[in-house]
Amino acid sequence: MDEKMYLRKVKVEDSDILFTWVNDEVTRRNSFNSKIIDHEEHLRWLKNILEDGQKDFWLLCLGGGKVEQSIGQIRFEYDKDNVTISYSIAPEYRRRGFGKLIIELGESELVDEHRHLGISKITAKVKPDNIASCKIFNTLGYSRTNKGDLVLFEKMLS
Repeated sequence: MDEKMYLRKVKVEDSDILFTWVNDEVTRRNSFNSKIIDHEEHLRWLKNILEDGQKDFWLLCLGGGKVEQSIGQIRFEYDKDNVTISYSIAPEYRRRGFGKLIIELGESELVDEHRHLGISKITAKVKPDNIASCKIFNTLGYSRTNKGDLVLFEKMLS
């Protein structure tokens, strides 16, 4: 059985794995809201995201056949011609290149599925001490602007 990497849309049934990831210590430290999220709050948030027509939410998965392993998540929030990207990788898969891969796959989804929306720019907001994410966005050709307590990365879509 060949295993492949792919993005698939998040479903409500994914709430438990997403809840575990969102409360991971490193994830909380790299988030702009660093407080622990409770389960009810998380479930309300997830349902709102899935119902919101201005947001897309995907899981990066490894799998083949009926077996699927969730590696990370990526979200897109649309605002006119801009989309803001947010992602995280499961703790056990960090430092293995999946951050770069999830963003590359996400960019492909944006180009393929949302060209008709007139999306021309991708934006990411990163804490300055989140070295891994800063390196990934630099490597992928995003321009960097330091803005106080955050680093703004931007990339024009072709």
